[in-house]
Amino acid sequence: MTQKVGLGGIVSYGIGSIAYGIKDNGFSTFLMIYFNQVLGLPAYLVGIALLVAMLVDAISDPWAGYLSDRCTSRLGRRHPFMYASIVPIAITYYLLWTPPEASEFILFLYLTFMSVAVRLTLTFFEIPNSALIGEISHDYDKRTAITGLRLMFGWLGGVIMAVVVYQVFLPDSVDYDPGILNPEGYTRYAFWATLVMVVTMFVSAVGTQRAVKVFSTPDTSSEGYGFRFFKNVGHVFADSSFRSVFLASLCTNLVSGLAMSLQLYFGIFYFGLSSTQIALVTLTMVPAAIIAYLSTAFVVRGFEKKSVAVTLSWMALVLSVSLVVGKYFDVLPAPRSPELFYVVAILTFLTTTVTVLLSAVKFSMTIDLVDADQIRTGHRAEGLYFAAFSFTRKVVTGLGIFVSGVMLSLGAQSGRLIDGNTMHSIAIPYVVLIAVLYTYSVWVLKGFTLTRSEHGDNLQALGKG
Repeated sequence: MTQKVGLGGIVSYGIGSIAYGIKDNGFSTFLMIYFNQVLGLPAYLVGIALLVAMLVDAISDPWAGYLSDRCTSRLGRRHPFMYASIVPIAITYYLLWTPPEASEFILFLYLTFMSVAVRLTLTFFEIPNSALIGEISHDYDKRTAITGLRLMFGWLGGVIMAVVVYQVFLPDSVDYDPGILNPEGYTRYAFWATLVMVVTMFVSAVGTQRAVKVFSTPDTSSEGYGFRFFKNVGHVFADSSFRSVFLASLCTNLVSGLAMSLQLYFGIFYFGLSSTQIALVTLTMVPAAIIAYLSTAFVVRGFEKKSVAVTLSWMALVLSVSLVVGKYFDVLPAPRSPELFYVVAILTFLTTTVTVLLSAVKFSMTIDLVDADQIRTGHRAEGLYFAAFSFTRKVVTGLGIFVSGVMLSLGAQSGRLIDGNTMHSIAIPYVVLIAVLYTYSVWVLKGFTLTRSEHGDNLQALGKG
């Protein structure tokens, strides 16, 4: 049965990603430099802590999706988990950024435990909330537009909070230059970031619950409902189309993880930007995310999503490495010059636009597979599908930070001190790794076989066309 969800419900769905965007930006951009350069924890230990949290996600994410697919609450399948996660995320995210004074080993254990706690609690909001797209729209192009809106909100939440951090909490000062080394600023960030996350999670949960008049319920007589957890996971990964989009997303999100966790290091120590300039560069991501959202439905209209994803991947590869390559071969404007700032800002804007578009298209490709799966099993499993997609996004802050931590530790010449020579020594390995990951992601996308016409046939068979 088709239902009409109004603008308020769609916006509420998009707002649900703000908390994840703030958390993701905090982990990817500030967590490494805070624990490494401010608190003194070696970069590789920060990376290991986040890697452990990611491994826990490998188990918790599919369980969250599996459980929410089968929930029979009067609030629907998804909302009980969303409401239950709000208070725990408030506690854990604030505590993550306010560690006690402790030895290196205790600080490492604290970071590991709190990272696991934050990611685990947010998982039980993000996955059920993401899976609501199955209730909101069944249209091939509209789904892409709505997922683009959701990703735009997530990007805006993370980017705007980052700009506030640079300009309000961690500005350059006489005592701290650069300002990102000011420990007190991170405590203020923890409070305000947590507050925004909690408010937006609550607004999204209430707004979507009111907007979606008819929630789908698990069909206990269907073949798919009878699958046990591991059989269900195995069934999803047996689909070659799903494996291809999963692996491609894994690679591109790892690129994002590397880029985001090293952007402050490159910006300050390699390009010589000030905190204000980094804030302005970050601010370019706001119009980039908005333009990407407004363009999402347009770029896929009349085309196969796989072809669009391949084209965007090649574009993202070129844009992602251009700054570092240009600096390495000394073809960029002089350090600290206005011209260099403009080049960095423009390329950041273009890279963000293409990256958000690519993520939105892959997100939409994933939900299209849910309908095909329902044809085969009679059971909808959005939660499990989006658990896998969510896991690929968490690679950004898990494996991405781990790899960047190892690179920084190997490149550093004097303990934990990072400088321009450190960043120069890791520039080429960084570029090569990004090129390999994007190339592999394009190659695996060849396995995605679901076409526009086949998706239309699936919707007709399900009575949603």
